[in-house]
Amino acid sequence: GDVLAPLATDYELVFIDCPPESTILSDLALAAAQWVLMPTRSDIGGLVGMNLVAERFRLAREINPRLGLLGVVLFGTGSRSSAIHHEALAAIDRAFGGESPRFQTIIRYAERTAQDARRLGKLAHELEIEAAAQPAWWEALRSDIRAPRVSSTAASVAGDYRALGVEVLTALQAAEEAGSTG
Repeated sequence: GDVLAPLATDYELVFIDCPPESTILSDLALAAAQWVLMPTRSDIGGLVGMNLVAERFRLAREINPRLGLLGVVLFGTGSRSSAIHHEALAAIDRAFGGESPRFQTIIRYAERTAQDARRLGKLAHELEIEAAAQPAWWEALRSDIRAPRVSSTAASVAGDYRALGVEVLTALQAAEEAGSTG
């Protein structure tokens, strides 16, 4: 908290991203934070990591009583895997001791978009722009252009992130307003 305090006046929002297996980093971030945005995958590894964060979250609230759970978001999952999502959300509720706030937006898994992002070092919305600007596959074939193509699924993934951004900011505004009136 002391390290971030001088910077706080320059920013309205600061995100601190910590891997769940790094308890030292997680503890430091939780001690300084006001809200936790908990991304988790629906697979067993993601749920184990989420349980680690939930445990650290409970301990951090003893040091930082203003710490709150803004919400949990599922990512890297099938967009139509409703039974799997239901099971994951139930596990999230158990981990955080009751019904947890969660975001409706799910960040879908698109293998090609993930590979393109790593290969090109770009975010989903940057890939979306690049995919829209590339020639149609048949034009590229006709012109004998052999460059790797950016997957059109980037647009769907970028849309998921845009929807999540709106949802997070809306939840944050509501939580901040509730805190200032309570």
